Amino acid sequence: MSVNVTEIAPFERMVTFTIPEAELEQAKSAAARRLSRDLKIPGFRPGRAPRKVVEAAVGVDRLRSEAVDDVLPGKVDEILESEGLDVAGRPTLDALRNVDNGFEVDVKVALWPVLDDAPEYVGKEIECESPLVTDEEVEEQLTMMREQFADVDEVDRAAGEGDYVVLNLTGSKDGERIEELDADGLFYEVGSGMLIEGLDEHVDGASKGDVIEFDGELPAGFGEQAGEAVSFKVLVTEVREKTLPELTDEWVDENTEFDTVEEFRTTLTRRLGQRKLDAVYDTYRRTLLDAIGGSVELEVPMAIVRAEMDEMLHRFMHRLEEQNVSLEDYFEITGMDQQQLVADLEAQARGSIHLNLALDAIAEDAGTEVTDEELHGAIESLKAMAGPEAGELRIEGTPQEKRIALDILRQKAMDTLVASAVPVDPDGNPIDFKALAAELAEPDEEDEDDDGEEAAEVVDAPSETEDTAAVEEEE
Repeated sequence: MSVNVTEIAPFERMVTFTIPEAELEQAKSAAARRLSRDLKIPGFRPGRAPRKVVEAAVGVDRLRSEAVDDVLPGKVDEILESEGLDVAGRPTLDALRNVDNGFEVDVKVALWPVLDDAPEYVGKEIECESPLVTDEEVEEQLTMMREQFADVDEVDRAAGEGDYVVLNLTGSKDGERIEELDADGLFYEVGSGMLIEGLDEHVDGASKGDVIEFDGELPAGFGEQAGEAVSFKVLVTEVREKTLPELTDEWVDENTEFDTVEEFRTTLTRRLGQRKLDAVYDTYRRTLLDAIGGSVELEVPMAIVRAEMDEMLHRFMHRLEEQNVSLEDYFEITGMDQQQLVADLEAQARGSIHLNLALDAIAEDAGTEVTDEELHGAIESLKAMAGPEAGELRIEGTPQEKRIALDILRQKAMDTLVASAVPVDPDGNPIDFKALAAELAEPDEEDEDDDGEEAAEVVDAPSETEDTAAVEEEE
């Protein structure tokens, strides 16, 4: 059989081939049996009418077309494999022409793009926030914890920021009282910026017994009326001062799991450090992936983009379904419409594809390969996750095996990328995440692994490739 492959774009090909009439004969018989199930032909039960009878009922062209539809997918797969074309996405039927003794077919296919060179990744500097915890951050956390045990006592003075006032609140519009606004004994922290916009500037400096009147807007809790101009009247009935407990060994022993201030402060500093280190590392990793993916300048065939969009939309709809949220509800909640969702999906799909292209090029540049042991282990893990109800799940020798191998390769390329780049703080000083993680490790963790490698594992393991895509969806 003659096959002609024509380049129509850098990563798109038109594959032209002929399906001989002889190859359609068996398919015509199968198509006739299928069509006869839905036909009411006198004298024959559904699915039992002879091919000639069915052909007379539906027409020669219809039966021939149905046969082509049956034969075409398998024929396309056979030709693509024989031509060694690594196709991305589904092939598209472009034209179908009657020729002598058969059909001539044009099928458009998109090839997975390949970068000529890997992006610059070795020694690439990525600026991050300093992961070191400052004394101010520790003191702020200590203060927040002490505030949970603070006393709030009435004082005979004007209120200031951080004090509490007890208010009686009323409101009116055009001289008519708004009963829904009435509130007595309202406990309010001065400077919190809560409740009513502009309230802080009026109660800051107020004393017990003061009556304050001002104009403002109804807060968000009033639905459609929110934002309407109203007149507020506030009576200050009390001013209270917040007094934090003194940070002593006795207080620490009574209110925490620790015995002394020093032990409390040391552990708190370490835990804050671990949290900040994880957050900074995560930001570093995402910034690096965005930078590497964003450095790829390549026009990707729309067929590949659409396939990626379909995958993202499928995952997104599944997450909505798990949360019992319809797409209409999502649009109403977010204020997004269908056009915006499609545009967002396309941007995310292109970002994900560009990142994967970069990872493929990095794997090639670094000589990264997937071992048989790695592939076998991933397949066995997948089968174990499927559970016994999945039966004999066949993965080996299928397209799914190739996808698994590609996922492993990209994960390893991501490891290479993260290890090869250089995170730096705002002053340009390199950041050693592993060393910092080892320093912050709990004492028993240090005993388990003296060189700190286990402690550093949390900042050394990359997330799945899907997590590196632009969405999610966030969607």
